[in-house]
Amino acid sequence: MALSKRDYSAAIDVEGLSEYRKALRALERGANRDLTKGLKDASRPILATAKATAPRSAITRPGYRHIGDTLKLSVRGNNLAITSNKPGARVIHWGGRHPLFGNRDRWYPQRAQPFIARAIDRNRDTVVDAIGDAIDEHARRLGWR
Repeated sequence: MALSKRDYSAAIDVEGLSEYRKALRALERGANRDLTKGLKDASRPILATAKATAPRSAITRPGYRHIGDTLKLSVRGNNLAITSNKPGARVIHWGGRHPLFGNRDRWYPQRAQPFIARAIDRNRDTVVDAIGDAIDEHARRLGWR
């Protein structure tokens, strides 16, 4: 598991997947699309847990979106990433400082609440098994045993 502070995200690196994809390119052109879909489906439990455990603000005005509502799952190559476009998501997940009520003369320390990392830890075994099953199923469809 590799955690990244870039783009307010935490990512999982699947070891050996890039070699598997190279072998697939030699066999079938559309294979990567099917495998990517399988990996994304296998990772949905992490996204569901992260959305459920993300800190919620006390703000209740209409149209306000909490961090959990903005989380998205994406797969690029052999990386699965959970990202948020909410500006405060990085500070809440990783900790840091932010201006108190927008006053840049008074900065407030924010305690880290690594809800995405906790979601990965809680679902690790399930997701690893599901990713393995997706790879095995894909290999079977291509005629491997």
